[in-house]
Amino acid sequence: MSQLKDRIRRFARLQTLAKADERRAGLALRGARHHLDQEAARLRELVGYAGSPPANAEPAVHRVNRERFAAKLRLAMNQQQRVVSHAASSLSEARAAWFGARRNTERFDAALRELEKGQQAEDARRLMRELDEHAARQFARRRAQERSHN
Repeated sequence: MSQLKDRIRRFARLQTLAKADERRAGLALRGARHHLDQEAARLRELVGYAGSPPANAEPAVHRVNRERFAAKLRLAMNQQQRVVSHAASSLSEARAAWFGARRNTERFDAALRELEKGQQAEDARRLMRELDEHAARQFARRRAQERSHN
């Protein structure tokens, strides 16, 4: 077996690993996107609670409770905003990892195509050489037959 075929086989294994890495990175990206969507929905829900209007002419006890609730809600919204920001950062990192894995796969695809082209050219040269040798043997055989008949 030629060295080129060995290289093609090794590159094909590496390409398979690169594709598996790309799939894993894609799944991580999808998970990060889903996580960000969930956390952003929670933040929108908290903002919705904060936007509900207070009742008119409510007793002082209710107003105090409402102010405490509003303070806790602001705290929860700030914390959730940090969670959303972290999820957005994780999504950016996952996207960068996926792009890197994709580029790696594309490089292996291109290298493998080039190696396969080289193998095809080598096969074509070998076939041509075999055909030339066969034609030369046929020619020599015919000449030998012609000489023996004369």
